[in-house]
Amino acid sequence: MKIEITLKNLLGTPVMFYLEENFRNKLFTKLKSKYKDWRVVAKHIGIDPRHLFGVRRGFEQPNNKKYKRFISSREIKTLSKLSKINLKEFEKNIETVKVGTSGRTFNLLLPKTTNILEEDISSKYRTLAELIYIKKFKPKIKKSKINKGKYFYLTNKQISKIRNKNYKNKIIPEKIPFNETFAKEFGKWIGDRCGGSRKVGVSNKEIEFINSFKTFLINLNQESPKITLTLKPNFKPSKGIIKNSDEIRINKHQYGDYSYRTEVSNRILKEYVFDKFESNIFSLLKHSNPEIRYAFFAGLMEAEGSIDPDRKDITIAFGTRYPDDNEKVINTLKKALLYNYLLNLDNFNSRISRKYSNTKKSHILKYDIRIKNIEKFKEEIAKFITHPQKLKRINKLVKSKQEELQPEISIGLVGH
Repeated sequence: MKIEITLKNLLGTPVMFYLEENFRNKLFTKLKSKYKDWRVVAKHIGIDPRHLFGVRRGFEQPNNKKYKRFISSREIKTLSKLSKINLKEFEKNIETVKVGTSGRTFNLLLPKTTNILEEDISSKYRTLAELIYIKKFKPKIKKSKINKGKYFYLTNKQISKIRNKNYKNKIIPEKIPFNETFAKEFGKWIGDRCGGSRKVGVSNKEIEFINSFKTFLINLNQESPKITLTLKPNFKPSKGIIKNSDEIRINKHQYGDYSYRTEVSNRILKEYVFDKFESNIFSLLKHSNPEIRYAFFAGLMEAEGSIDPDRKDITIAFGTRYPDDNEKVINTLKKALLYNYLLNLDNFNSRISRKYSNTKKSHILKYDIRIKNIEKFKEEIAKFITHPQKLKRINKLVKSKQEELQPEISIGLVGH
């Protein structure tokens, strides 16, 4: 998948630019000659006249500390139009770029063609290529269409066609509505699924999370599944932790000291219900009523979300611990973009940020969706949340005064 990294393609992204000094002087000399008054120039650019000095000189000095004054893509576009200097000329004279107001800063030469499926995850060109990919992908989201019907039907006759003589009779309802109850538990499954290709189950440290999914499976005509407690080797659980489980297993790959899991082995339920819903999840949610979307995101928040009341941060994370498969990474980014679109469809004012960490202890790439409309979240999504620890944090949340000041997409801000 080739991406053309050009100044033109970067317009409309959060990339900021620092122009070479001689070119910058030439640019503003031309603007002064044309408009005569710096106040007129500032008005055309759309900035306060007090800040024009920094744009012209290439630096600002708040609190007696000197900082480079980068120019946004919107300002670049305006300056090109005002000065009649085309973007190609600007492109030749870009000295440094910065991703967002506080992100990575690096030198580069444009234009550059790269294959986003081959470019190294940590490279500066990969960072810019992802921003261009996002810009081009977003308009396509609105054009998506729903498959016929909001219900999934599976008749006994259809079931018989996919069974073989060695496969046990597995019962599921003939009609499963994608309603608020299903959407909530399905969101949990999307985030914390376990069990492999023939099983439907979830794994989580919170027993309430597990118990509600167990009840959900029973209501889908499944036999009451066991609750398994999985322990890290050498971890000694308390009686309170043990009492909630039906069986105990030791697993050296256990993430954290322990977790509970519950699951059923039912290939038909997995392939013909859960997998089919997942493959159509964006269409289903987009064309469902808002309450179903709220319930789904509540489940996803319980599984993959974090809430920090002190930082006023509500985040749903998508990522991989070993981001060596570029195609998988792009699919993860695409998923985050689709869910971000749905949240903004309901005015949650959500934003995406990219976190990449490559240390001795971890190699992780994540795309976080941050919900900035805290009051809307507390009113609409939180009412479906039953996770005790997350409810405690929700109750401590207050509205952020900074929620309108964040960029929509923030790629490459953390962990480089």
